[in-house]
Amino acid sequence: MADVGKNIRRFRTKKHMTQDDLAERLFVSRQTVSNYETGKSNPDLDTLLKIAEVLETDVDGLIFGPPDLAGRRKDIRRIAAAGCVLILLSALNYVLGLWNRFLTRDYFAPYVGFPTALILQPILLLLGGWSLLQLAKILWKAKPLRRKWVRPAFFAILLLLILYFLGVLPLCAEMSAAALGFPPVHPGYPPAFSGEIPAFFPEALFLWSSDFGYLFLDAPPTVLRCLWLFLGAVLWNGPGPSHGFSSAIRDTAT
Repeated sequence: MADVGKNIRRFRTKKHMTQDDLAERLFVSRQTVSNYETGKSNPDLDTLLKIAEVLETDVDGLIFGPPDLAGRRKDIRRIAAAGCVLILLSALNYVLGLWNRFLTRDYFAPYVGFPTALILQPILLLLGGWSLLQLAKILWKAKPLRRKWVRPAFFAILLLLILYFLGVLPLCAEMSAAALGFPPVHPGYPPAFSGEIPAFFPEALFLWSSDFGYLFLDAPPTVLRCLWLFLGAVLWNGPGPSHGFSSAIRDTAT
């Protein structure tokens, strides 16, 4: 209950009440109210209920703070978690980049570059776009779009993202395995430094995935980065409210 005192003071000042005013309504001394607000003592449950009644709030508000403050704390925790993941993924991207340069220089086998460019870096940028919008929400109170077209657009983009990662998966999986030298192998493929390209997927699917992946590898990097950041912002925005039959009934009732 460390924040109860701060919350009492916050609600009290919002009501333009002094400590004497609140103490009078609670039938306690001003020093008791001061002790509550400074954390020297904590009100019992009955007193909390009385304080909530006087300050026209609820006990949850006194314990956890105003809804906007609780939501802000949750937003800060989310951006902190996203920042930690971004740091870890950036470190992994750096290490894989070093490994790919080593394989390319010494073994002419740039296999690590495929999963890095087609999976890891897009995930990094998606999370980066999400984090930028989350930061804008915290600093400038940015709000998600809530139009009717947002929901179908969100799920359409989400489906395209799923199809993209499924499309590059065969290529990235076999190239990653080739860098590690795992068997079995496709006969006739260029050898890796410790074997040939493994065959975890049918050859036709691997070739199709290769063609699909090269479409993105050959695209302008700046355009792709902006696209992934934008899609990350779309994921942050979410699907918006439901506008189905049940929500229409609910809106009519209210």
